[in-house]
Amino acid sequence: MATVKIFKRQAWMVFLGALVLAPSAIADYKKSYGLGLKAYAQGDWSGVQRHMREALAERPEPVARARLTGMEIKPYVPQVYLAWALAQSAQCATTSGLLAQAGVAAVSAQVAEIGQLSRQVQEKCASAPPAGNLANTQPKVEIKPTARPVAIASTPAANTPAASTPPVNKTPLVSAPVVKPVAAKPATKNSIPPKAAAVNASRVTPPELQAIATLMLQGDYARASTFNVEAISERRAQAFALALRAAAKLMSAQVDPSLATQLRGSAVVDLKRARGLDPALKLNSLAFSPKIRGALN
Repeated sequence: MATVKIFKRQAWMVFLGALVLAPSAIADYKKSYGLGLKAYAQGDWSGVQRHMREALAERPEPVARARLTGMEIKPYVPQVYLAWALAQSAQCATTSGLLAQAGVAAVSAQVAEIGQLSRQVQEKCASAPPAGNLANTQPKVEIKPTARPVAIASTPAANTPAASTPPVNKTPLVSAPVVKPVAAKPATKNSIPPKAAAVNASRVTPPELQAIATLMLQGDYARASTFNVEAISERRAQAFALALRAAAKLMSAQVDPSLATQLRGSAVVDLKRARGLDPALKLNSLAFSPKIRGALN
């Protein structure tokens, strides 16, 4: 009796396991077939081959009407779609075997779309050259030998005078142009004297000042408030960068009230340093708020 009970218990476990695994196997072939149809619509022939082979391994029996997802009913013939993808890739060796599988011809006769697809596969593979005969399809190129002239050495006669060599003309064919020195033009009213040019060169905006100004325009006040202005050697540019950093700290104080007192105090220090570097520093009303301009003054 104990042996019978153990056998019955094992049989029930196998049955329950089959019930659990059966829905996943069904779902797998439906998923693979659906992905294969999607790849077919997109013209992805390698994807069609991969997914249709998976569907064939999970369920090889073709049917004219199969419920794939929900209320969607379509013919299930992975053999035909796999044969089509192989034909598109010039792999016709196995297409006839796929179309000859049991049930494929019946579905092709019932569903016009599948029947037309099967005929297109057969026509395409019938016109393709058989494997192994690809060398016969290549055009033959006939290479003809090119006749080369044969040089025959002739012995000059003893009494034949040697040919005279014409004299070499040492006169150049084209004479080099004569370059005349250009006299320096006198200074005009519109010309910039050297001293003024040096002053203009000193007024070029340093890249560090451009960098902090860009941060302000982008609204990145956190990075602008910690910008290193010590790298700017020119005093006026450093003073203006300090004013920009002070403005960034005041804007950050409005964003983070917990650091407002510390940021405002640090902004005042930057403005005082800016005034010490450039006592004549004036802040544009379009770029700086009245609060910052008032703190500077």
